[in-house]
Amino acid sequence: GEYAFRNCKSMTEITIGSSVTSIGNGAFLYCDNIREVVNYSSLNIVAGKTDYENIGRNAYFVHTPSSERPYTKVQSNYLTASQVTIPDSVTSIGNSVFLNCKSLESVTIPDSVTSIGENAFSGCTSLTGIVIPSSMTSIGYAAFSECTSLTGITVSESNPSYSSDGGVLFDKDKDALIQYPVGNDSKSYVIPDSVTSIEDFAFYGCTSITSITFPDSVSSVGYAAFYGCTFCDTAGNEICQDADCLKGRHFHGSDCDKLTMADTDDIIIDEAVDPTCTETGNTTGKHCSECGVIISEKKILPALGHVKGTHHEASDSTCTSAGNVEYWDCGNGCGSHLNGSLDIMGDVVVKPLGHDTTDHAAKAATCTEKGWSVYQTCSRCDYSTYKEIPALGHTVVVDKAIPATKTSVGHSAGTHCSVCDTILSGNEEIPMLPSEATKTEVSVSEGSAIMDKDSVQAVIDEGLSLEIRDSDLSIDIPNSVLSNVISGKEGDVSLDVAEVSAGDLGEAQKDAVKDADLIISIDLSVGGTAIHELGDDVIVTVNYTPLSGKDTSKMYVAYVKDDGTIEKIDCSYADGKVTFTTDHFSFYAIMYDDPESESGFPTVYLVIGVIAALVLVGGAIAVVRRHG
Repeated sequence: GEYAFRNCKSMTEITIGSSVTSIGNGAFLYCDNIREVVNYSSLNIVAGKTDYENIGRNAYFVHTPSSERPYTKVQSNYLTASQVTIPDSVTSIGNSVFLNCKSLESVTIPDSVTSIGENAFSGCTSLTGIVIPSSMTSIGYAAFSECTSLTGITVSESNPSYSSDGGVLFDKDKDALIQYPVGNDSKSYVIPDSVTSIEDFAFYGCTSITSITFPDSVSSVGYAAFYGCTFCDTAGNEICQDADCLKGRHFHGSDCDKLTMADTDDIIIDEAVDPTCTETGNTTGKHCSECGVIISEKKILPALGHVKGTHHEASDSTCTSAGNVEYWDCGNGCGSHLNGSLDIMGDVVVKPLGHDTTDHAAKAATCTEKGWSVYQTCSRCDYSTYKEIPALGHTVVVDKAIPATKTSVGHSAGTHCSVCDTILSGNEEIPMLPSEATKTEVSVSEGSAIMDKDSVQAVIDEGLSLEIRDSDLSIDIPNSVLSNVISGKEGDVSLDVAEVSAGDLGEAQKDAVKDADLIISIDLSVGGTAIHELGDDVIVTVNYTPLSGKDTSKMYVAYVKDDGTIEKIDCSYADGKVTFTTDHFSFYAIMYDDPESESGFPTVYLVIGVIAALVLVGGAIAVVRRHG
């Protein structure tokens, strides 16, 4: 414990047992005659050091029982010698070598010595002077402390590391005051302005001095530098950080009230610590790192304890979102979650439920109905992976018209879906013709009709003529014309009927029929080859309403040639129909013999453009009707 063996001056040897783990402050204070320490513990005790408050300070050696006793550092004849001359072979004086050699009055140090160890001459109370040679580069801690008869220390002027002034030992630049000779009987001392630091034990035991002047340059004071001195700071300068603390460490025995506060590294600021909900805090304090003296006591601040802050109502979790239990945030901001009893809660989050899924089978899309792929829905929310597959729509195939004959039924032209076989248009059955029939029909369905060559050949073989008709016109094609148009050709027969604009005519034709209000195009083809000359007459009948006031007896059909000239074709009019005969298809106009026409030509009131082309295409006959 602290100060346990303080002032046991008769003690010369001590053994530290293996169970010892610590030695308190000042435990061996003033035990100046301990010469040997036997150390069984794990503590690092070094001879000549002040570790563990002086236990090894005056020891010649420290050893463990298992090691050999080291060579005695002080020769036996040195203990009583008054004068010692160190041989030229010596290069260093070890720690505590002349420690407490109280008979030693003088020592001669050769130029071969480069270092003096810690406490090397400490306690040599009869030593009056010492000369430091030029070779010296290192002087250890407290090397000349407690040399009470020492009146001066002299340093060779050529020494690169040290200097002396008035018997006081300095470093070379006089920045550090290392040792004031304790035996100097001067009553006052002025520290040079160059000094910034006063080293450990520098004025230790200098009881003769009663007044000392500190320059403003001094910024640090070493351990026990003025221990045992009784003096006043005659300049009233600030010397140490805290007078109450450092009077004990640096100025023991001084009762001068002028010792005030200045900077030193020994004072530790104990920072203020804010208390938390669970841990105490403290106010700001100060203590001395060397002696442990409390300069300014820290006051303990009690833990705050948790308090209710923001309240959070319980919320239910959903399939995808987390909920939470009821809780409060700590109002002190510690981040804790509290229940109503201020107990800390763990996880307040309620995890998402996840979807409660139902699997649904896939359904293939059809031509008319939508489908969907395999999907899932949730029983708790609107979650769904449903992806619709649109209806495919029909794949339209054009069906050929089949004229009825005396030996087989027919079918009108139409369309059907190749995927689902749905009939989309036409395809109506036509009864077989009676045996006495001379003509068969093909109706224009949605403006077109398609027949294959075999169907047309069957009509030819049975000696029938073919009538193509819709609500506005009809074309009677005799058996001989049918034979002419398919003879020697392969492929389907198509007939397309369409309204044609005046823009499809040549410039000369437009001028000849400039008043026309109807143009009709009829394309007849086999296997894609157009045949302009039919080889025989066909009868064309067109629905027509005469213009008011016109004489139908003067009506005729005009064949309009490419150059704009007109060739008359006889026609008849009865019951709202105009009928004429032609052996080719082209542009035709219903005309009136009208001498009042300013142009010299009869006025045109209706143009019928009939383009006949027998073309071999794709095996089909198409009749297309378009109204303007």
